[in-house]
This record gives sequence, C-alpha cells and structure tokens, in this order.
Amino acid sequence: MIVKLTQRAGAKALADHLTNAQDNERVEIGSAAGIARPGDVHAALGEMEAISRGFRCRNHMAHVMLNPEKPLSPEQWLKAWEMVEKEYGLNGHRHIEVCHEKEGRFHVHRVYDRLDDHGKAVQLSFSHMRNEKLGRLMEYEFGHDLTTGKHNRAVIGQLRKEGRGEVADWMEHGKAHETARPVAEVQHGEHQQEKRTGIAARRVKADLADAWQRSDTGQGFEAALADKGYLLARGDRRAFVLVDELGEVHSAKLKGVKSADIQKRCEGLPLPSVEEARSFQEERQKLAAERAEPERPAMEELESYQEPTRERDEPDDEESGSEEGEAGGAIPPANAPEKPEPPIRPLNHIERALGIIQRAVTMLRDTISRLGKGRGGEEIPEHMPEVQHEHQSERGSEKPDRQIIGRGAYKPQQKSKEQTKGAYRPAPAPPQKSGAYKLGQETPAPKPKGLEKDDFER
Repeated sequence: MIVKLTQRAGAKALADHLTNAQDNERVEIGSAAGIARPGDVHAALGEMEAISRGFRCRNHMAHVMLNPEKPLSPEQWLKAWEMVEKEYGLNGHRHIEVCHEKEGRFHVHRVYDRLDDHGKAVQLSFSHMRNEKLGRLMEYEFGHDLTTGKHNRAVIGQLRKEGRGEVADWMEHGKAHETARPVAEVQHGEHQQEKRTGIAARRVKADLADAWQRSDTGQGFEAALADKGYLLARGDRRAFVLVDELGEVHSAKLKGVKSADIQKRCEGLPLPSVEEARSFQEERQKLAAERAEPERPAMEELESYQEPTRERDEPDDEESGSEEGEAGGAIPPANAPEKPEPPIRPLNHIERALGIIQRAVTMLRDTISRLGKGRGGEEIPEHMPEVQHEHQSERGSEKPDRQIIGRGAYKPQQKSKEQTKGAYRPAPAPPQKSGAYKLGQETPAPKPKGLEKDDFER
C-alpha cells in the first residue's frame, strides 16, 4: 500500500491535476463533506482557498493519495480513510474525493482542508515516516504483502510505542529492518520533468554513463556530451549539471561513480553557468529552426504570381526569329508527343531572391500599363498617333472636351472668341494710387537725412 500526503496551496493547479482525463483512463468524483458544490472539483478547492485567505494560511490543503497493490472492498476503503484521519487529526474536516484508474490500477485522491471550524490548521510534521507506518498497518489489516520502505527501523520502533507489537513483529519476521533502503531509479521531480518535456530521465542517465565510459579526460567528456546534445555547466548547488536542448537542467550524478572522481576529471574546464548554457541552447535551436523553416507566407503571393498572357496580332521580329531558331523553323504536328520536362533543380537562396524580384517588377509593370490605358478602355501607345483620329471619328461630329496626346493624358482645348462671347469675366482691378506699393515691387531704400542728391548718388 502506497500512502502519500503533502500539504500545499494552488487550488486551480491541483484541480486541473485531479480532473485530468488524458493521463488517466477513468476519472470519477467520489464522496465529499462540508462542500457547497460537491460535484465540481474546481469550485470545491476554490472554496477551501477562499476560506484560507481569511486566516492567512499558506498551505491550507492536505492532499492524500492511497494506491493499493490489490483491489479493496468499499468497507476496506472506508477503514483506510478512517486510519488516515485518525493519524493526522483530520476527522470532521471538509474534503472532496476523486478516483483515478491508470494502467489497470485504481487509486483514490482526497483533498482535506487543514483548517477546522475555528480556523486552526492541523500540524502534518514527519509525514514521510507516518505515511510508511500507515502503509504497513493497512497491509497487515488487509492481508497484503509487506512493502519495504526507507524508514523501516523508525516505523518498527513507533509501532511498539503505540502498542502495535504484532505489526512490528510481522515486519521483523519479513526482515524489513535488514533490507537495504530502496532508492528509486527515477525521482519524483525527474518524473514530472519527463512528463513536461518528453525527455526520459533514463535516457539522460544512459547518455551520461556512455559519455563517461567513452572519455578519459575532461575535454573528451564534454565533447561526448555535446555530441548527444547536452552542455556541461556549473550548477548553483551542485558542482556540475547537464543542460539539454530544451534548456532543462539534469543532474550529472552517475551510479557507481563518486562525485569527487567527476570533479577531478572536469577540473580546469572553463564551464559556462546554467543561464549561459540555456541561452546557447536557445540560439542553437533558433538556427536549426531557421534552416528547416519553409518560405515565409508573405512571399507566397509573389512566388505564385504568373505573368498574364498578352494578345497580339503579330510577334516581334526578334521574338519570332528566336522562336524559329530554337524550333528549327518547323511547327510540330498536333498529335506529336510532348517532350519530357527536365528535372527540377532545387533553387538556392540567391536564385530564389532573384525570382521574387523579377516577379515583383513584372507585377509593377502590369499595374502601370493598366493605369495608363485610354478612355475607351484600349491602350494607346505613344508610337501610334493614328489611333487618336480613330477615337475622335467614333465619337461623332461633336468635338471632344479633351484632346488625346499620349498614353491616357489629355490637354484641354483652347476655346475661340465666339465661344467665349458673353461669358463671365472678372471685373478689372481698380487703379492704384501713385506711389502705392504693388505686389512684387521692390521698395526703394530710404534717403538719408542731411545729404544732398549729388552726395547720395556719389
């Protein structure tokens, strides 16, 4: 029986974990007590969090998980929760229960509010040893196999103090106190990191061991790790750590190798800090993404643009001559098989840029030609002045208001005196007094006093 208890805060994060249907095959809400909305996990934990704010309690939730090795009956589940509440003093506290089924095993979570009705928080100290004691008691009561833990000797001594000598004897008979302390191959933090990044902790340890065996010096050890995508860096609390391609930090501890031996081999290496290693890995990821990145969407319109076909009666001499020279002057029959297209060679960056510039120039040229068409919708080239007379004859005997002089430009015609007879003319400006200043006229410089005319001219 595995029993875990942690005191924590963060109602939303815990509710998201309990209601996660992706990592669990089945999620069901079980019993609840003292909750206004027992069918909503987010609302229930939010209610506990709101109550804790009035009493300034940080870690106001006690998250308990029971994971039995064998299935339990409903009566056994009730007895197991009674043992947990008695051990930690959580009787009568509000709680909500969530059941999970994952990989064929059924386990249950319960979240208790540490605050009682008077606002006093329950103490949950020494939880690791007490969890193991609860696990051994449940295994003894339900007839399960003995599970060895890290605190076997402390659990046996505590059971004898509490008057449960039969359980302590059962543990000693199973030689639980003589068994070496088990060490998990993957720690809880490494397991959570593996779920977050997708990089298996066992794979990191295997790569680290392989790099250690393949090298004899510090430079060789660092190069072997770099080949696998890791950077060896200086840790904040440890001497050496590994930084993977995603910037995650891993322990550089090897099984069966002392930390002093690693420090001796890597002594004198100019290792970067964790932040420097992360920035370096980020830059390397950006360069790799730019190399594998497809063309930008903004260039798709230019690259997909095709020059419109223009209708013309006769081809130019140069173009027709070049076409005849290429085709040899012979027109292929209608049923002739098409020539196989040559294989397409991938373009490099320079050719791709030149193609984009050429298509942009063609688009600009077509836009200018569309803006320069005549009034009748037909383009009037500058070297074909006879088209102007055709436009005038098609419009009839009436004289046009404008005269076509070029590519879409016009010049207003001068009206005759008969046409302007009787038209409105502005009144002439009144005569100005002599000596008055006129616009645009330079004012003469003032004559100095006390000088004669001859002296002033001189």
